Amino acid sequence: MWEQERPADWRPEEREGWGSGPTAARTRPRTDRPEDVGTEAPGPDPGSAPGSDPGADRTTERPPEQRRRRSSRGRSSRAGVPGGPDDGWPSSVDRRHHRRRRSSRSRRRRRRRLILFGVMGFVLLLGLVVADAYYQSYRIYKDLRPLSPEVALIRKSLAAGKIPAKDPFAQAELLADRAKNDLDHARPTFAITRLIPFVNRPVQAVTHVTNAAEDEAKAAGIVRGIVIELLGPSVFQRTGGGGQGTGTTGPGQPAGQPTPAGQPTTGGQPTPAGQPTPPAGGPGAHGAPVFRDGVVDIKLLESLTPRLKQVAQYVASADAEARAIPSLPSQRFEKLRQKTVEEATRAESLATRALSVVRLVPSFFGGEGERTYFVAFQQNAALRGTGGSILAFALLKIQDGSISLDQFGSIYVIDDRFHGIHTKYSPAVQWYVTNAAVNPRIANGVNYSPDFPVVADSWKKQVEEVTGERVDGAIALDPFAVGDLLKGSPPINVQAFPRPITSDNVVQVVEHDQFELPATLQKEFPGQLIGKAFSQLLLHPRDVVGMLHRMGAALQQKRIQIWTDQTAQQAFLQGLGWDGALGQGPGDYLNLVQNNRVGNKIDWWGTQKDTYTVTVNADGSVDSAYKVELTNGIPTDILATGDPGQVGPPRLRGIARDMMSLYVPKNAKFKSVDPTQVTGPHLEEVHPPGFVEHGEGAFEVLTQTITAGPGETAPLTFTYSVPGVIQTTAQGKVYQLTVQHQPLVNPADFTVQVTLPKGATPLDAVGWTVKGNVATFHTTLTKDLVLRLVF
Repeated sequence: MWEQERPADWRPEEREGWGSGPTAARTRPRTDRPEDVGTEAPGPDPGSAPGSDPGADRTTERPPEQRRRRSSRGRSSRAGVPGGPDDGWPSSVDRRHHRRRRSSRSRRRRRRRLILFGVMGFVLLLGLVVADAYYQSYRIYKDLRPLSPEVALIRKSLAAGKIPAKDPFAQAELLADRAKNDLDHARPTFAITRLIPFVNRPVQAVTHVTNAAEDEAKAAGIVRGIVIELLGPSVFQRTGGGGQGTGTTGPGQPAGQPTPAGQPTTGGQPTPAGQPTPPAGGPGAHGAPVFRDGVVDIKLLESLTPRLKQVAQYVASADAEARAIPSLPSQRFEKLRQKTVEEATRAESLATRALSVVRLVPSFFGGEGERTYFVAFQQNAALRGTGGSILAFALLKIQDGSISLDQFGSIYVIDDRFHGIHTKYSPAVQWYVTNAAVNPRIANGVNYSPDFPVVADSWKKQVEEVTGERVDGAIALDPFAVGDLLKGSPPINVQAFPRPITSDNVVQVVEHDQFELPATLQKEFPGQLIGKAFSQLLLHPRDVVGMLHRMGAALQQKRIQIWTDQTAQQAFLQGLGWDGALGQGPGDYLNLVQNNRVGNKIDWWGTQKDTYTVTVNADGSVDSAYKVELTNGIPTDILATGDPGQVGPPRLRGIARDMMSLYVPKNAKFKSVDPTQVTGPHLEEVHPPGFVEHGEGAFEVLTQTITAGPGETAPLTFTYSVPGVIQTTAQGKVYQLTVQHQPLVNPADFTVQVTLPKGATPLDAVGWTVKGNVATFHTTLTKDLVLRLVF
């Protein structure tokens, strides 16, 4: 603790003073050189300058903590050596080794810093690249965002057969071209980011969306040209001024201005006051370029094939691009992506269908030779399986697109009402002819089955036998269809009926009012009506686009049904659902068919309330109960004064007696029917006399006849089970129900109630009302349905 007192004349450079005293051992200078090891006492360095001491700068004692940091290797190598590790001072070897280690560590630290800075710089640069690519993607997306409403307007315009004043086709093409240009001229950062996995998803998404938009815009541009060529300049819609709505204008007329009375329009001819403006195409022309004055332009249709092929290619490419859009972690984006895929798929389906139409329609309209079609005008007031008994007929002849009525009139002009027309029928038709004990008449007998192709084939054979004409197909339509087709047309006047017939009253007149005419006029009226109506619709159409649009709705509702004996054309009609055929999808199936079994027209006042109850079992089967409540709503005054042809013969006056046939899956197992017996007067006339079960094609048919007096409701319930109805999918278990309908005067009130197994929860129940494990669906049955319930 205390230092030894030194002489006053002591100087540090004097070496002798270091070796004496208690601290001599601790203050002895160390030697730097290996050759000094082993000397007893250090002496002055011969090579040093006089008066200098090489070890003078190492006389300070090293602290213990520094000594502890010495290399163990150095200590071991110099143990026991004076001036070595035992003296507490590092050797020159230690120092050199220390310097090398310190230099190595420094180099490693510098390398690590350089690598770290390099990685940080690369990440920063990559982030900037990706950020710039994302910014470009967003700009392209902004260019495409206004495209969605334009595409929606295009679809709406095509459905209506009109092109708005603000042409959405041109606007869509402009937006798509702008986005494509931005994509093609994107900065290199866009292409770099597209190569980076996962990070590239937004870039890939906007690329696929842009390509799909470009393809759709090109397809839409071609379709626009086709629509104009088919329908003429009348497709251009002009916005009316002063809030007057929309309309079309003639050449040189300001948009939105109506044609004044007495002023020239198309063809330079004045339009008398109160008279409609003639359609485009010149004086006396009626219709559009594709269909005018009763002639379908087959060559025009055939010329569309190459362009429709282009459209099909573009929409197929757009569909592929839409499906390639990657998923992103955004629920909103996923919904948009799914919508894009669905719309692209729908567009591809429509394009393929349009191409099929153009290929098949020419032959349907006599492009390959004359075609003759039997036209059946049915009435729903006396129900039959296909819609109703036949009032009138026509033979429609078509050759090279030219349409004409060869024969037309009351059905009894060609039918044998007392003996029927016997020929070879299909098993489905023959079952009803035999078991319903009816004459196989054209009007009433062969149309008890709801399967229209089967019935139409029977009509073809009967008509060919009676007329000697070759028949290539059949078309059935009812008064509801005629009313739809007559919209926009002037009233029809016929000699047998005292009032004008319009689209608003034709159903009432045909289904009810005509039966108040004298018997002779009742026979003449249907033929006169069908002759005048067809002449007006085929030879003088006012609105071809609107008529075709309404015809499409009538086909969906089975107000019109079409069949042909040409295989390819029939397959196309069946694919569209226009042929009225029975068709079952996977899962469950229903089709209730009502056949009037009394010679009356009481179905005009009849109503149906149908309830289908389903219990789903754990093994995938279902227990089913179908209940129909048939109400006879005939008014009292009609009952008292009505013609027998309207309210029935005296012994069954006002009685609704209907044979109800429920079509179910082929493997259904019947359990019970209630009532078990037919009720009402004159049971001896009922055929079949009670419940009967039979097969028809891919279906099992449960049949019972019920009777409802005036103002009464007659219930009927069938119970049965169906195995293997429930399907297992990736989404979950699925109950699917296909419902086909019969066109009635008053569409049925229809309810389905499905009880799922205990603990089951509906996952996808669009259109259903769900309470616990019970799902309910309700509608007015105007068209065929496919209902789906995922749980």
